[in-house]
Amino acid sequence: MTFRTQCGHYSKSICRDAKAHGAAAHKAATPATIGHSSTPVSAGRITGVWVLRTGVPWRDLPPDYDSWKNTHRRVCCGDGDILDIYTRPKDPKRPLVCRHECPKQLIGETRTPLPAEPGSPVRFDTEYVRNGTCELFMFVAPLAGWRRVDVTEHRKRTDWAEQIKRLADEDFPDAEKIVLVMDNLNTHSIASLYETFPPEEARRIRNRLEIHYTPKHGSWLDMAEIELNVMTRQCLSRRINTITRLRHELLAWESKRNSGNARINWHFSIGDARERLASLYPKFEIPEA
Repeated sequence: MTFRTQCGHYSKSICRDAKAHGAAAHKAATPATIGHSSTPVSAGRITGVWVLRTGVPWRDLPPDYDSWKNTHRRVCCGDGDILDIYTRPKDPKRPLVCRHECPKQLIGETRTPLPAEPGSPVRFDTEYVRNGTCELFMFVAPLAGWRRVDVTEHRKRTDWAEQIKRLADEDFPDAEKIVLVMDNLNTHSIASLYETFPPEEARRIRNRLEIHYTPKHGSWLDMAEIELNVMTRQCLSRRINTITRLRHELLAWESKRNSGNARINWHFSIGDARERLASLYPKFEIPEA
């Protein structure tokens, strides 16, 4: 059974994913409910409804596939801060920047691909060679139509700190505060600045930031994920064998996107959440006088 989400992702056999996360056995042993219904349902069905109702990619599902009520609390209540930030007007002194990161596998060819011919596209051998992995750091200012993507050999606290320093000192040197939205990965903390730089420098960078974390299993609220998906489709949907070539290709993609002032139109708001998920909000009855 597969489900298509609002984001265009497929859950890729939900029951199999549930088992992979160690939740299938637990859910099968303990009947679960969806919403206010008391009808026992399978782990696959609970997961499917969760994906369809929220539009969240299957990779962001919680390990135990929280009940729909807990999902509502996280998306509509815990994330209200993020959704409010997205409604702020553009302010050059307080630019909104979303950041995210993802790994990238470097893949080379074992045989030379056959060039395209009339009536036949380029043909690649299914066999390939792994050349290691690297980390992609994405920064995007959705209201300004700006983005920057950088490639590092690994993902460490020092890498995150260096990227944040570059954001503050080179990308937005004149900003009073940078409103930074990102997920709550273990390396994404002010402590990383103090582990990388002297205390005075770390404090200076910290005071330039207004950090807002997406909630647990809610990284889909980070607009940088949208830009990463665009980058993957337009630039990375092929084999790239070296980190040097990857940097060259990403620089060309970044320059083209920035020159076109490509922006992200975010539509999901707190009002939308309250309208679409109205059945999950508590109902209060006002007694008559």
